[in-house]
Amino acid sequence: MPAGHEEFDIPFPSRVNPFHARAEDRHVAWMRAMGLITGDAAEATYRRWSPAKVGARWFYLAQGEDLDLGCDIFGWFFAYDDHFDGPTGTDPRQTAAFVNRTVAMLDPRADPTGEHPLNIAFHDLWQRESAPMSPLWQRRAVDHWTQYLTAHITEATNRTRHTSPTIADYLELRHRTGFMPPLLDLIERVWRAEIPAPVYTTPEVQTLLHTTNQNINIVNDVLSLEKEEAHGDPHNLVLVIQHERQSTRQQALATARRMIDEWTDTFIRTEPRLPALCGRLGIPLADRTSLYTAVEGMRAAIRGNYDWCAETNRYAVHRPTGTGRATTPWFVP
Repeated sequence: MPAGHEEFDIPFPSRVNPFHARAEDRHVAWMRAMGLITGDAAEATYRRWSPAKVGARWFYLAQGEDLDLGCDIFGWFFAYDDHFDGPTGTDPRQTAAFVNRTVAMLDPRADPTGEHPLNIAFHDLWQRESAPMSPLWQRRAVDHWTQYLTAHITEATNRTRHTSPTIADYLELRHRTGFMPPLLDLIERVWRAEIPAPVYTTPEVQTLLHTTNQNINIVNDVLSLEKEEAHGDPHNLVLVIQHERQSTRQQALATARRMIDEWTDTFIRTEPRLPALCGRLGIPLADRTSLYTAVEGMRAAIRGNYDWCAETNRYAVHRPTGTGRATTPWFVP
């Protein structure tokens, strides 16, 4: 753990896919082919983030195209997120126009020809992600992707108005429209373990999804705090707590830590209830195995997110621009 970083008690084993080095080469080649990285200098900077390590930690048993898909979606998330660190992210109209073109790529009739490289890449990812999944999963994933994408418009509006959400509003926004709902769907896809429909909406499974969602979100907030503060971005729980409660930085960090510990404890208490739940609902053994595998994917994601956020230099603070917003030193079109 680098000096100065917050540490958390995440009681799940730390694992890395043994094929991560080869996966990174394939991933970087895909990023360049999509136009998301241009030039050797940008590639060298991007590689210093260990970009494939996050997918390799989340999907430690995946191989081949499954592992590639996991790594590529994370790379696309980095590029899409950083795109809004520039002028587009402070202009709600520009943000809405851009986001609406991305959402359009979810339409099965969409033609990416002539689109922005980020949208061409997203179209490619969605085709690869959705192809083997059930219609029910696809409808859910479309909803989650749409919520995530359109949340950028709200964030752009907040930046323009220099407003900070309340703690309750921020946590609700983070849970519903953050990057985690699409990534929880991705766990089912990469682990080849679609959660059975009868159990997906139960309180037990929804609790596991919620606590995974918020644990990862807020660990990410804490470990990316300096980067986001340098970008002038108010969408970070630590900053929201400081603003609402007029607390010190250390008090806000302590509050965030307690929340993370509570979500971890709730996940651990809830998981053992799944066999009895499956028994009550009469879930077949094969479907139970899919559920348990998806939950193992959640455990790997919680731990893998923490490990990667702590080791990557993606969250290093970079040079401020004349507007007071920091720059990210790699090419994002």
